[in-house]
Amino acid sequence: MKFFTIFLLTILILGFRLPSFGESGVVQGQVVISSSDESSFVPNPATNSSVMIHYLEGDPGGATSIRLEKNKIIENNKYPADSRTVFGNRTVYGETYQQRDRDLGQTFLTDDKGFTVDAVYLRVGPNEVERNTPSARVGIEFFKVTGEPRLNNHGTPGFVGKFDRQTSPELDDYLEGESYQSIYYATGQLPNDLKKDQYMKWQLKGERLRLEPDTHYAFMIMFLDREEERSLSLYNSYYGKYYPDSKNLYVGHGIRREGKSDFPDQWQDRLSMQPGTLGFPDVCTFRDLFFVITKFVQST
Repeated sequence: MKFFTIFLLTILILGFRLPSFGESGVVQGQVVISSSDESSFVPNPATNSSVMIHYLEGDPGGATSIRLEKNKIIENNKYPADSRTVFGNRTVYGETYQQRDRDLGQTFLTDDKGFTVDAVYLRVGPNEVERNTPSARVGIEFFKVTGEPRLNNHGTPGFVGKFDRQTSPELDDYLEGESYQSIYYATGQLPNDLKKDQYMKWQLKGERLRLEPDTHYAFMIMFLDREEERSLSLYNSYYGKYYPDSKNLYVGHGIRREGKSDFPDQWQDRLSMQPGTLGFPDVCTFRDLFFVITKFVQST
């Protein structure tokens, strides 16, 4: 009791703050999101020392989206019945499917220097921004990642390296071996004038997030409220080249959290759901998002 009293007095005297914890027990902050058409909006890793981790590539014709929609549409199964993937199996996947709710993110590896996160930069994909996406409430969640990723070829061995739903057997491959512990989340609102191909800055405010050196982490973004026509595509490389670990090239990859039909309407219920790379009609196994993570520098 005496030690606890001294501890609280020390906090009051020095002006320290205890972290704010959400219902899930992880630290909770806020995120302020801004956007720009200009590529110079994103800090240059070659000249800006605040850039700690980055991958600045993407496929102009490709996109994958976060989604939390009412009245989701029915899509045709784009995989031919004779596809080399399991997704062509009509007994399991059918001729049509309902679009799935989805959160998206990326795993990454810190170097030998830990840092406090200031912002995550992303890019909107080439798809038009849907009607109810600007100004929508969103969240960003961070995870500590343990374990080593290993490939499960889903019973369809082989690798073509070209996105072809009939001939490329790797399109149903997924990763096993990783576990995700939620450590932080922040909530905010998308800009009201968000457009396709724009660059976004997700700046963390309030409680800070400290990342340790030489450690696996991941971030994931998501919508908080369900609405008609609410999805946002993210610029990415389907066959990415972000390889932070030369011993295991599967370290550092896109992730998704995907509802087989619908997510729970209460977004807090998703914070404890494990991400992965398996989804339908696509996987994130080989994907890397366009992303930059910068460190927080205390102003003097």
